[in-house]
Amino acid sequence: MAAEQFRLALGATVLRNRSWLAAQPPLPESNLRRLGRGDLLVLFFESYGALIFDDPRFAVPLAGEFAALERSLAAAGWNSASARVESSTFGGLSWLAHSSLLSGVRVADPGDYRDLLASDRDTLVGRFAAAGYRSVAVMPGLKYPWPEGEFYRFDRIYDAGRLHYAGPAYGWWAIPDQYSLYRVHRTEVAPAGRPPLLVFFPTINSHIPFAPLPPYRPNWAEVEAAVTSDTVPAAMALSDRLNGGELAAAYVESVRYNLAVLGGYLRQHAPKDALLLALGDHQPPAVVGGRDIPWQVPVHLFSRNAELIAAFLAVGFEPGLRPGATVLGGVETLGPLLLKTLDVDRPTPAPAGGGPPVR
Repeated sequence: MAAEQFRLALGATVLRNRSWLAAQPPLPESNLRRLGRGDLLVLFFESYGALIFDDPRFAVPLAGEFAALERSLAAAGWNSASARVESSTFGGLSWLAHSSLLSGVRVADPGDYRDLLASDRDTLVGRFAAAGYRSVAVMPGLKYPWPEGEFYRFDRIYDAGRLHYAGPAYGWWAIPDQYSLYRVHRTEVAPAGRPPLLVFFPTINSHIPFAPLPPYRPNWAEVEAAVTSDTVPAAMALSDRLNGGELAAAYVESVRYNLAVLGGYLRQHAPKDALLLALGDHQPPAVVGGRDIPWQVPVHLFSRNAELIAAFLAVGFEPGLRPGATVLGGVETLGPLLLKTLDVDRPTPAPAGGGPPVR
């Protein structure tokens, strides 16, 4: 056993072969013209797995929420499309899925992650920066310095300290996702005269044990108002142990909270020309839905531009909020697909001797 541990340690460090990363194709160039200088907001919902559509224990109690959300967004002018991809992780290690999406390579273990951060590979952040976008990461789960974040070259990272939350703590990371989204909206999205934005937001409230959940506030102005500890629901303290049906029920409630935040933001605050991408990082831990299930997560796109949504329908998305059975690929394929779909064909130079450009 000691010899095997020594071999594994050497293989993960001094003897690790890092050539796999250099062999990966770079992210495609993109003029992002189809986005029309609109913002792209990426919401990575914690533990938002495809079992919420595939497993009746979760699909049945959530069916009404998805139907109501789709109707309300359509009434507000939002078009939607959905698909499913395979995550690079299961039940945890969310940052592997985050980095896979941003880098366009499959990051499936901590060694892959370290290799990526030590490289000079470009990411979605770089591609959007080249098109004139300001990039913002909303990371309420970060309570300590994150020097590794320099790899991504975000223009601003809103960690727990920079979000300035002073209300009651909910769960392990304290800050309500609705608060984080609204604060960054007011700080970065709402100001006039700003450049277009890439906003990257991995949420935290649907992390196991899925309780206690903050209340969703239909009046978003209230989320920044002074709150006191007596507003915390008394039904579930963080110290309570959940298991079995209680844990599954808490998971369902956490998904309901995510959907409420998503719908409320789109209806009340999202810029009219924005494209919002919401997806899961991984299936919930096996104690919730089992271990012998696919590593699939849902992906949803929202835009008021029907032609933009149609472009994604042409590459495999399905209309509405329910993803089809087909898996588009790994989560790492979403970045290249996004860049290619948002790119509008550029004319090639005119041939020698004159004549019109060739498309």
